[in-house]
This record gives sequence, structure tokens and C-alpha cells, in this order.
Amino acid sequence: MADALLVCEDKKDPGCSAATIPGGAEASNQADFLRISPWQADAARTTMRTNQISWALAQAERLGVRKIIYIDIDDSLGEKDKDTRHLEPVDWFNDHANSTKTKPRFANAFCYLVCTVQMGPIVVTVDYVCTCARRRAADQPPSPAEQRIPFHSKNHVARSILEALRPLLPKGWTVYVQFDSWYASEQLINYVCRQKWHVTCGLSPIASSMGFASTNSPTSSGTGGTLTLE
Repeated sequence: MADALLVCEDKKDPGCSAATIPGGAEASNQADFLRISPWQADAARTTMRTNQISWALAQAERLGVRKIIYIDIDDSLGEKDKDTRHLEPVDWFNDHANSTKTKPRFANAFCYLVCTVQMGPIVVTVDYVCTCARRRAADQPPSPAEQRIPFHSKNHVARSILEALRPLLPKGWTVYVQFDSWYASEQLINYVCRQKWHVTCGLSPIASSMGFASTNSPTSSGTGGTLTLE
């Protein structure tokens, strides 16, 4: 199923996957397989993260690349039909990628954060976290707490991703964490610098006034990491 989604040139959904695999399962069966799968999301993400980092490190060492790791965190929207209402993470979001200064655009979609890791020419996805809008989290129907998607800010999710990734990174490698100005909070930048990693990001005027205006300088905590502005 994963191989089919990677190679199909049409919209990447179960229908495309079913059409790509000769004699494969129907699209509805593939959707049911994902919907009622017995594994938990956290367990699947942990396994994926560990395997991806192990594979990337092995490839990087085989190629003899420089010992530099780039961690990139960004978010995106997965658009749904405008009439979709009963999926927990789906809500109306501002689509900043397609909005203009005079005409904002909104999309009925789910929001997710993606973390990729690069070592030389090797690039792997190590985390993919679906978030829930604050209003949708409050409106969720009664259900066991472990089955709900809680509301967390994007900065909170980004830090959780980095915390899960930290023990998997090898010692002796230089680490750069890259994100846009949306994530450039004092707390997240200082967390990265406390790990003796480096930050490359954009800053809003408000963040610049908080003491992060100097290029290639440590943050106010003075803990050894550096901040580079784009």
C-alpha cells in the first residue's frame, strides 16, 4: 500500500493505491484497514522514528557525509470535502499558502506537523503529528480520553517531536533545527539551545523585540546553542 502511494501519479488516496496494485484490495478495504487498525498512533510513530533514524545514519556513514544533521519542522493542511464534519481534527483553517493580504482563504481541513531529518543527501520523514483545533477539541463527543485528539499548540507539538527525537541522535554530530517564524518562541528556541543544537528560523517583529535580533548569537539563556535568522 505504501509503495503504491509513493509511485502513483494521481491523487494519493486508497483509490489511487487500489488502481496501482494489480489484483490489489478494493479502496474501501484499504480504508477500513487504516480506520480499524489495531495499533496505536504513538506506537507506530515510535517505531517509524527509530527505524528511519537508524537507516539514515547507516546510509550517511556508508557515504561518509559530514557529521551534520538538519531537522526541519513545518505544518501543512490536508484538505477535505467542504461538507466533512464528523472527523475530530477537521475544521476550517486559514490557508496562508493560498491567501493574499487582501483576500484570506479558508480550507476545511486537518492540520498536521511534519518533521524531516537530513544527513548529506539522505532525507527521511521521522514524525507526522495530526493536531486538533482548540474549538474542535472542546466540542468532541464523550469518549475514552485515550481516543480523543487533545488540543496542543504547534509550539508544544514541535517541542514534543524534538524531545522524542533527541535520544536517537548520535553524539559528536552538529545539529541544526530549522522552522519558520510561527515556531520562533522564546521557550522553543531556548530548549533547542540547551541541547547545544543550533536554530535557523525567521522572526516576527514581536519576537525580535524579545532579544532574538542578533544573527549567529546565543539566546538570552547563554547555554551554548546559536540562533541564525533568515
